[in-house]
Amino acid sequence: MKSASILVGIAVFLFAGHGYTREAIEIERINPGNINYELSISYTNLESERTDILEEVVSIGNSFIVVPRFLGNSIISLDTLVYSPSITYGITDKLNLFGGFSYLSNYRQSTGGDLGKQEDTDAYLDNFHIGIGGSLYKSSIQDMGVDTALAIGLAQASKLNETDIKFDIAKSYDIGFIVYRILDPLVLSLQFKYKINIEREMENVLYDPPDLLSISPAIKFSVNHMTTLVGGFSWTRIGESTVNGTPTNEITRTKMDINFGIESAINNHLRLTAHIGSNISGQGGANFTVGLSYQ
Repeated sequence: MKSASILVGIAVFLFAGHGYTREAIEIERINPGNINYELSISYTNLESERTDILEEVVSIGNSFIVVPRFLGNSIISLDTLVYSPSITYGITDKLNLFGGFSYLSNYRQSTGGDLGKQEDTDAYLDNFHIGIGGSLYKSSIQDMGVDTALAIGLAQASKLNETDIKFDIAKSYDIGFIVYRILDPLVLSLQFKYKINIEREMENVLYDPPDLLSISPAIKFSVNHMTTLVGGFSWTRIGESTVNGTPTNEITRTKMDINFGIESAINNHLRLTAHIGSNISGQGGANFTVGLSYQ
């Protein structure tokens, strides 16, 4: 297990806001005793050349999924669909309990070496998790606050062959928090996410996925009390991964992605979101995510 980093985030903004922005935030909150049901579908495309292990990092809500592939020297194109249902229960007005899982579907094309062009697909359940989250701080006029979440990966899947899937228990932990400030009609936010991965057996080797750190500033603009536009970027640090204790690379990688989206409350119970992102530096591709939630 790699050492966890201690993250300290300080955000100071100077003005308060009112109106549509505050109403939109209240729609997102979960009242005590209520249950929020959510389904998100993410599509990611990634292409890489001459790499031994391709590690696709997919960000979903408060968590990451790392999809490792042992490739050899090759050119590879990987298309991944991730279906992620989840449930959140409001314990108090400041504390939530959440859980869910992901279903991955991959289509992979590769060429290189003596095997020539290859194509294959696979699909499996992955990333069963449970967590707790809530509000750490909220100002008396509710125009500034800090929310946090902690999740434990109950089971992560490794595909052994065409028919067998192995689950590793409690091999990943996620922690994150977000600082926000309302400047009507804007919401400024700064989000930190950190994922700790522990060594697990995969394809007859001991594989230790990289730890991940992500910092994501964003701006939300409330068009009205039902619709919000979102824009921002994320910087991700990808730590060292090992196979049988041997590092797969000698450098710590970083990447940056830019993201845009729209969030719409169809009514007081139903909410629809759509986000698109693209890699602008480092290893990565493009992704598109749609989500539907009901409470």
